[in-house]
Amino acid sequence: MNYKIHPVDIKNPEIEEKLRMLIKDAFQTKEPIPPGHLLKNTTTPKASKETVFLAAFENGEMIGCNGFMSTDFVYNGKISSCYQSCWSATHPKHQGKKVFVNIINEGKNVLKEKGAGFIYGVPNNNSHPIFTKKLGFKEIPSVMIKIPNIPYLRDSYFTKKTKNIESFKSATFYPLEDQIIDLKKNMPGEDVIEITENRSILWGKLKISPSKFGIKLNYFYVGGMELFDTKDLKRMLDQVFRKFNVRYIQIVSCKSNLYNGLVKGWKPTAMNGFIFYELNAPVENVNIFYGVIDVF
Repeated sequence: MNYKIHPVDIKNPEIEEKLRMLIKDAFQTKEPIPPGHLLKNTTTPKASKETVFLAAFENGEMIGCNGFMSTDFVYNGKISSCYQSCWSATHPKHQGKKVFVNIINEGKNVLKEKGAGFIYGVPNNNSHPIFTKKLGFKEIPSVMIKIPNIPYLRDSYFTKKTKNIESFKSATFYPLEDQIIDLKKNMPGEDVIEITENRSILWGKLKISPSKFGIKLNYFYVGGMELFDTKDLKRMLDQVFRKFNVRYIQIVSCKSNLYNGLVKGWKPTAMNGFIFYELNAPVENVNIFYGVIDVF
């Protein structure tokens, strides 16, 4: 290949400008993303490792990029730095040169040397076949549940699990939700709602469903949660219903999420699944929800 791939510093104004223009050209938008947007969207001082951006250069021109957003996960009580693939862009003039594939492959090498656990994400329809068929990413389907705000009926969605919460968290990866919440709050106009019960936390956003037969419904879209008692999930969702009087609560989760066992009625979604590439840690059970994704 005639281009070189190496890490770039998004805090460098010149590099940031090149990234903004590249993303604008790649997605053919009228305006580039605002200055500072990439940094706010992908970095939090709470993470133990820095987010990594790789870019491809040909004859001094930036022709492609990909971000690897750092988030700390916990596995059996130990911190594991994992990275979400995001902000992928290839300049239209350089399509067909395997820029995206080579950047991701270089990212695997760079992050493995840093001791990263795994790379993950939810791909769009364009990148999905590349990740799963050419880059060796493993896909775990996403599942969804909608709990209606109907007394007694909504109670039937909860399983009577009496196990200790650790049985839902041992031998599984789960993210430190405060880091994800911090990232969401960095973005202007994002109204993140946090619900707590004892030490447990659940967060999400109020949404309006698309019009159907002229009817729009308000609902609460759960972004993520961290539980310290199995009973806290129902208590926090009950808080949402009381405080915001939404018509339903929507949760989209990774199928391997052990927390899924606390509620009934999960169904397949039309969304692409969560993808994972193992680096220094095996990926089996991962307690993540859709809110972990940078576009949530």
